Amino acid sequence: MPRMRRKLLFLQTEDWTFWSHRLSLARAAKAAGYEVVVALNIDAHGERLRAEGFRLIPLDWKRSNVNPFHEMRMLLAIIRLYSRERPDIVHQVAVKPILYGSLAARLCGLPAVANTLTGLGFVFVTDGFKARILRAAIRFAFKLALKTPNSTIIFQNADDQEMFISRGLVPRGQTALIRGSGVDTGHFVPHPEPAGVPLVILPARMLWSKGVREFVEAARTLRAAGVKARFALVGDPDFNNRAAIPASLLASGRPRASSNAGAIAKTCWPCTRSRISSACRPITKASRRP
Repeated sequence: MPRMRRKLLFLQTEDWTFWSHRLSLARAAKAAGYEVVVALNIDAHGERLRAEGFRLIPLDWKRSNVNPFHEMRMLLAIIRLYSRERPDIVHQVAVKPILYGSLAARLCGLPAVANTLTGLGFVFVTDGFKARILRAAIRFAFKLALKTPNSTIIFQNADDQEMFISRGLVPRGQTALIRGSGVDTGHFVPHPEPAGVPLVILPARMLWSKGVREFVEAARTLRAAGVKARFALVGDPDFNNRAAIPASLLASGRPRASSNAGAIAKTCWPCTRSRISSACRPITKASRRP
């Protein structure tokens, strides 16, 4: 009997983040002979992912949801998914997929689990009673979920890695640190310094936690000091995130704290890329809370 193809299953929340961050990895796995299965919310990129030859399984993730009944349904759905698919490797990305997927993988006896934690999310960069309760619950859940010898958790931030290790959430030997999800240097090619007034951009999702407020305040300060420059927010909204900037402010082009700036404009990446003088990512006022 011929040996069946090995199966790699990606568990992630949104198809657009898979397209932008995991596509090259999935392509490489397919080229290596794996059957690639992707389980996530299917939206605008579904047909493009199917055209790549990946098998898609829809899931009803609600990233900002804390309704225990919906979350229990999601956990049960993932347990059923893993029991049915029996992947050789499961690659889980972000907090909820890692927590629910790791428990499901343990219950189903899956042989290999890779987790990628790209960030700790809104709960870890905000304060308040509810956030503190959620942080404690998430830390406890991580401690339970990651206690399995056949798993590795990949971090993109050294502070996150050290926090997990120091709090006993995961042994150091089951962690890895990488520099990020990577950049397609064939697509993002350096251009000569453009002439004219410099254009400074903040390339990010339109979330307060990404430093939008700080960027706007910096623009106001520089303009008040007589600095000649243009400033632009370059990125899409993410209204499923609790830190999302309201649609009304984005539509007006005047995020809070920028009402007098006059130089802030949300724009599109393709029409801006060749004219950028500088791209920045501000250090936000909210710091990671362990």
